Amino acid sequence: MPRVGGDEPCYVQFLTRRRVEKLRREGIPDAADVRNGRAVGRVPIQETAPAEKMRSYVNKRTGKAHTVPEGIDPGFERNPDEARAKALSKALVERRNRFDLAFPPAPPQGTPVSAAIRSVAKAYAEHVKRAMKAINSVHGTGILPKIPIRAGNARDYLGLFAADTRGPVAIRLTGGDHAALTVINEIGHFLDFAGLPGEGFSSKSPKKKLRRVMRAIKKSPEVKSYKSDCRHR
Repeated sequence: MPRVGGDEPCYVQFLTRRRVEKLRREGIPDAADVRNGRAVGRVPIQETAPAEKMRSYVNKRTGKAHTVPEGIDPGFERNPDEARAKALSKALVERRNRFDLAFPPAPPQGTPVSAAIRSVAKAYAEHVKRAMKAINSVHGTGILPKIPIRAGNARDYLGLFAADTRGPVAIRLTGGDHAALTVINEIGHFLDFAGLPGEGFSSKSPKKKLRRVMRAIKKSPEVKSYKSDCRHR
C-alpha cells in the first residue's frame, strides 16, 4: 500500500464542487494543532502536487534496481491498467485493419438516400449534411418518397419521424448536442417505413413480412462477411 508520512495510508475521496468550495473557504484540520486528540486549527488546502522526489529501490527477488517516487511503495508508481489498455487498443486496431483488408467495403448501389431529402431547416443544415454523407457512403436504395427535415419545438424528443396513411410526412429535429446522430436515427425509421417492400414499418409488420426482411438481411454479403470474420477470431 502506498504510504504518506510514515504509516498513514494513502486514499482518494470524491468531493463535490460545493464541498471543494467550502474547503477553499474554511481549510482543513491542522494535524500539527491537536488538543485532547482532536485537531482544532485549520490550514488552507493544497491544490497543487508537491515536488516529486525519487529514490532508488532494489528488488530483493530479482536484484534489479528501480527508481520510484518517495512515499510510494514499489509497484504503485504506475497504473497497470494503462499498459493493458494500450495493448488492447493496439490489438483492436490491428484486427480492424485485417478485417478491412480482407473485406473491403462495397460501394453503395442505387440512388443515394440523400436524394429523398426535399428541404432542410436552416438551423440543422450542417448536421444533416454530415449525417447524409455518412449514410450515402454505405447505403444506396431505390426511389424513395421526398421528405423534408424541419425544426420542431417539442421538449420530449430530440428527433421524430412522422408518417400517415399516405406515406412519410416529415422528420422533425429539436436540437441536442448530437443532432447529426439524431438525423441518422430518424433516417433509419424513414427507410424502415418507406425503403422496404410492403406498407408501414417493416419492424412492426406481420411476422411473415418481417421474416422475409430478416432473411434478406442475413443473406447480404456484408452480414456474411462479418460472420465469417467472427468465426475466424
